[in-house]
Amino acid sequence: PHVWMDFGAVRTMAHKLVELLIELDPAHQEGYLANWHRLEAEIEALEKSFSKQLADCQSREVVHVGHLAFSLLAKRYQLTLFALAGTSHDGEHSARKLADLVKLIRQRKIRALFTEEAISPRLAEAVAAETEAVILPLYTVEHVTKNDFDHAVTYSQLMQRNLDSLTRGLVCARS
Repeated sequence: PHVWMDFGAVRTMAHKLVELLIELDPAHQEGYLANWHRLEAEIEALEKSFSKQLADCQSREVVHVGHLAFSLLAKRYQLTLFALAGTSHDGEHSARKLADLVKLIRQRKIRALFTEEAISPRLAEAVAAETEAVILPLYTVEHVTKNDFDHAVTYSQLMQRNLDSLTRGLVCARS
């Protein structure tokens, strides 16, 4: 799930899309290729920033009060992901799972927990109240707020927000 959290997959999908667009609309090939090259440069810059900024962090444990949307990203940058839900938000979160999450945060002295922009903040707030962890947002990129849409926020900008939250929450050395 959430293959767009892997920059290599984004690169592959975008390239295939450009090939298809050129095949269907060869008259606009130049524009499609220009956009592709701009996206390719953005992805390369993101990869470098993620690698550099997540290289030296006090913690490598991402506690996510959400689902496994960030598993590919965590794997790529050698982070350990603990998610309250599985691959979706379907179903109720049990009191047991919440208690286990609180216990994990306390035992490992985790200072931040992450939540998604599109889910209710109540669970994260309850866990934060029990653990004194700060809550930081992560963006799945599958939901865009009206404000972000109105301001034409891009994939790259959302992923940069993710990096900023991870860097802050994992207490990473700023380079």
